[in-house]
Amino acid sequence: MATGIEVLYILVHLHTHADWAKRELSEISSEVSSHIFDNYGYLLQSLNQPWLQPDCLQSFADAISGRGSALSNCWGFVDGTVRPIARPGEYQRVLYNGHKRVHALKFQSVVAPNGMIANLYGPVSEKFHIHGLIVDP
Repeated sequence: MATGIEVLYILVHLHTHADWAKRELSEISSEVSSHIFDNYGYLLQSLNQPWLQPDCLQSFADAISGRGSALSNCWGFVDGTVRPIARPGEYQRVLYNGHKRVHALKFQSVVAPNGMIANLYGPVSEKFHIHGLIVDP
């Protein structure tokens, strides 16, 4: 029996070799996803995470302020991310990012100093500017 990290390495390796059929990769991905959800899905069941409690958020704000931030109550950072995707069969114009020259989806998140994503919005198509994500989530 392989460990979880070994299975992840195998999956990444298989995705880099084009000679594997799509069906096999799909079955492997499905099994790995099921394994991850079965063993760690409880982490996704509740947003009441200990690191989102007011005292922890205050310690994040103190750490950020201590590094020279002009804000004393800032506990996280807004991050707009463009994730490339395979060229779609439909809606190519909607998903095309002219700046990056790839088909992609955009996400906006609030990332805490511990590296965890506190809030995730998306995906949205490339036709939405990042400013629109901030103003109208």
